[in-house]
Amino acid sequence: MTGDGLPVQDDAIRKAYRDSHDGCELIRYFPREAQRRHYVQIRGVRHSVPASAYGQHIHHCFAMGRQRWDRVWNLLHISRVVHDWCHAYPVAGRVLALHHKLRVGEWDEENAVECLGFSPLGWVHGHKPDASDPAVVWVVPYWEMLVREKGVA
Repeated sequence: MTGDGLPVQDDAIRKAYRDSHDGCELIRYFPREAQRRHYVQIRGVRHSVPASAYGQHIHHCFAMGRQRWDRVWNLLHISRVVHDWCHAYPVAGRVLALHHKLRVGEWDEENAVECLGFSPLGWVHGHKPDASDPAVVWVVPYWEMLVREKGVA
């Protein structure tokens, strides 16, 4: 149980989230290499992914050690290759996840702070994606938007 009185992990919440979110939630933000295809670059290897990529994995945006909170603000339904990218580039992955959650109205900062013990929006300030890495440089404008719009700088 956490401060919000709910269990940390909840299979019913994950299932309901998966059922209500079709396809990969983050692929739309990745660079395009053709009309309806995006590419995901992981450690120098480019993976071409259709825009309609099937969501195959429930991903937690934030975790503390092995603790993963099953809350709408912390869950993403994403494809396997995007999931691998999020783990290969955790700072960029979290920045993109926060941008998306705010954009679609699923972010709950108060509950995030209650569960995590820190402000994810505050965390953004000290965690800018590496602008010299071609796999994540395109995430920097999303980071800048978060800093500007949410006043976290």
